[in-house]
Amino acid sequence: MATASVQNNTNTERVAFGKIPQAIAFAGVGGAIINTIIYFIGNAISEMKAPIIMVPIMSIVLVALGGLVYAILGKLTKRPITIFIVISVVVLVLDAFMPINAMSTPPMPGAPLFNIATVIALELMHLVSGGLAIYAFTRRARAV
Repeated sequence: MATASVQNNTNTERVAFGKIPQAIAFAGVGGAIINTIIYFIGNAISEMKAPIIMVPIMSIVLVALGGLVYAILGKLTKRPITIFIVISVVVLVLDAFMPINAMSTPPMPGAPLFNIATVIALELMHLVSGGLAIYAFTRRARAV
């Protein structure tokens, strides 16, 4: 009779705190570059209604905030990687509504309403940054 062994997954869910800055740089700069390219493609299709300067800034700042959340989870929980993935996916899903909503309500006072090209580009940018952040933190900043 064969027996199945159950491996305790908590041993593999350790954060490599020293690698978090590298993960932030990888995901933040990579996201900024890819998202800027997406912006220019979207702008070639139709005038983007979001300022270009916000693309690299938000790409880097939000990934850095994700790194902070990842580090805090690494200190406070036994399953930081699993929890980080769940939080990241929930944030990405909720964040998808912001560009869509900006088609009917300006994202800030005095800002123009978003057109469909801006919405599609921003949705792609969110997926790029979120995907890179999830990959960078859970793969590159995971203690082995």
